Amino acid sequence: MSQKKGQDELVHTILENIASEAPNHRKLCLQAVMNAYPFLASNSDSELFEVYAKRYFDMLLTPVIRRLPQHFISEHQAKFVMFFKQMYGLPVENSLCTPLLVECFNAFTLKLNEEVLRPIIASLTKWSA
Repeated sequence: MSQKKGQDELVHTILENIASEAPNHRKLCLQAVMNAYPFLASNSDSELFEVYAKRYFDMLLTPVIRRLPQHFISEHQAKFVMFFKQMYGLPVENSLCTPLLVECFNAFTLKLNEEVLRPIIASLTKWSA
């Protein structure tokens, strides 16, 4: 049991370091984080999927987005929107992902002003219909 706890702490430390470096290496870090999601979704039938999804969203993606500067998020909003469409569009039967994904999207939207956010919400609404 203590070995598993040690491994969890190590994973948490690694993900925390990646998230903390995101502001210094914005594009590289963000692209790596975004590229990891399809791999996560493709393993949704794994018995460890819930653990991986929680780590990905709670310990990596959401903290990365929260730490990125507002101007960076605004400049790259189109890439974020495409990414969120990809995340919402992939079939994942696990209900754990939905609240984690919503929390991540909330972190993104809090970085935008109303003028930028309004067309994004309209675009996502049209896309989902």
